Amino acid sequence: MEELYSTLLPHGRVHCMTWSGANLVAVSLSEELPDSVTENKERMKTNYLAVFDPDRPWIFHKVCESRSVVHQLEWCQDGTRLLALDQNNIIHIWRMTQQNINTWVCAQKQEADPASGTVIHAAWLEYKPKVTINHSKQVWTEALEFQQFSPLIKMLTGNAFICVYSNGKVQVTTTNLNFGSNKAETKLEGKVGRVTQAKSFVTPNGSVLCAVGCEDGQVRVYSLSLSLSWGSEFKLSSSLATGVPRTSTYSVDTISHLVMLPLPDGCTLHACYNGTELCQWSVKDITTSGSYQAKKEKVYHAPSHISW
Repeated sequence: MEELYSTLLPHGRVHCMTWSGANLVAVSLSEELPDSVTENKERMKTNYLAVFDPDRPWIFHKVCESRSVVHQLEWCQDGTRLLALDQNNIIHIWRMTQQNINTWVCAQKQEADPASGTVIHAAWLEYKPKVTINHSKQVWTEALEFQQFSPLIKMLTGNAFICVYSNGKVQVTTTNLNFGSNKAETKLEGKVGRVTQAKSFVTPNGSVLCAVGCEDGQVRVYSLSLSLSWGSEFKLSSSLATGVPRTSTYSVDTISHLVMLPLPDGCTLHACYNGTELCQWSVKDITTSGSYQAKKEKVYHAPSHISW
């Protein structure tokens, strides 16, 4: 592989980064201030978000500074809004103004309910199509099968985000929509212990799936249903779609990563157990009515650390 460019922060640290479909990179940084020292003789730090064009990586455009480190970033599909989750469980939606990479405003802010625990996962509620690149560097994007989506999912796609909390609460919050209550919540039933990993996914047919890994070492996949009656409240419900059984020599598994990828009738689920074993499952709708089945496909024995 060819290294295109690199950026060195002499007194800093990169916490996370994400690449948008509009060819912009967002990065969360912490940087020590060389001329400032605390009472404990430690250098003071500043945390900030920055965005840059990969074709001109030496020019950073600062989005904001924050007191807490941002540890999760996600672009919306058109690359104009950025979801940022920090260590204080605060979510900010940053919006680019007038297509100007150097001008950002906070379009929305949401603070987590302390009684619900930590925000484990935050993501845009939208279908992410599969992208294929061939050797001639041409790119095709799978067409959105919007005719299969429910009217509500059509309306919410790109206009809402989902949060999964450590106590099992799932919350969907709308952005820039003018109807009634803009939040809907549900509680995941059947989980054991605290949620430690979570991923959400909108399937090509418009279903919303949420995979969670719990303290008991099991992965469970839930189907989420959204409903809205005009003049009524925005509602969210959940049902256990399928469990992901597995055999392990460990008495209790530790789930370190979850990844969900699209399938025409469900998704492929990758779960990393104990930092050394990577299992691939196909989660498919076997009845076209929301009854899912998980089938183990491959098991990889991996090194001590895996990251995506």
